[in-house]
Amino acid sequence: AAGLQKLGKVQLYVLRALVQHSSWVAGCGWTWDTTSGTTKIMESLVRRGYVTRFADVYRPTAQVIAYLQDASARRRL
Repeated sequence: AAGLQKLGKVQLYVLRALVQHSSWVAGCGWTWDTTSGTTKIMESLVRRGYVTRFADVYRPTAQVIAYLQDASARRRL
């Protein structure tokens, strides 16, 4: 997860939202811009290893969840 800084702003925003919501599937109620746009961003995150996809449900990896939670905790100190 140390490579998160290589993500674009939109990718990082979507990844943080995915961690907050636990998963994403088309039609679930939240998107970035459009459903197809969100799918493209999710697929880019899958290719980078930050997100998994099973049966069209996208979920953040445990490493990403831990990294973002640790970063959030550090900001609160």
